[in-house]
Amino acid sequence: MPFLSSSVSSAAQREVSYWGIEADRVRFLPRLPRGEYAVALGLADILLDTSRYGSHTVASDGIFAGLPMVTVAGDTFSSRVGVSLNVAIGLVNELVASNQKEYVDLILRYLHSRDLLYGVKRIMLEQRGAQLFNSPCFARKLVIVASALLELQEIHKTDVQETDNVYFEENSYLCFEGTVLHAAS
Repeated sequence: MPFLSSSVSSAAQREVSYWGIEADRVRFLPRLPRGEYAVALGLADILLDTSRYGSHTVASDGIFAGLPMVTVAGDTFSSRVGVSLNVAIGLVNELVASNQKEYVDLILRYLHSRDLLYGVKRIMLEQRGAQLFNSPCFARKLVIVASALLELQEIHKTDVQETDNVYFEENSYLCFEGTVLHAAS
């Protein structure tokens, strides 16, 4: 049994042709062994994140392979994973759309400009060793945040709730209800 019916494949090729993209640039692949999968990701131009339920592991794999992922900010956790990953690699302005029209416009901009696409790919490969795939750094920051949250709880004599306005700045500052804590890393 083929991976995709010929009617689905034909419809996809007609759709990309409609947008001025060469139909042979779109490929649908069956499930592949891990090594072949990694190679296939590296050969792609761009990863398209879905808006209701994002790419999660595929997105991480693609980003590690230097594959730009265009995504649109959703309103649920599962639809915002792609945004978080693009924030972590410092490409939120380049790869995150705020609505469906911007999403399509971003995709077309990259697919019609190889220079723009390769520029983003270059930045991604330079960032590959940065925060997103640096587990020891992530673990240190997680300890910093947990310690700072405990300190905030002591200062305010209340539990910090999930809905409270708590955020962690890149330079190790944690903020909550006007209290700013500097957490040394």
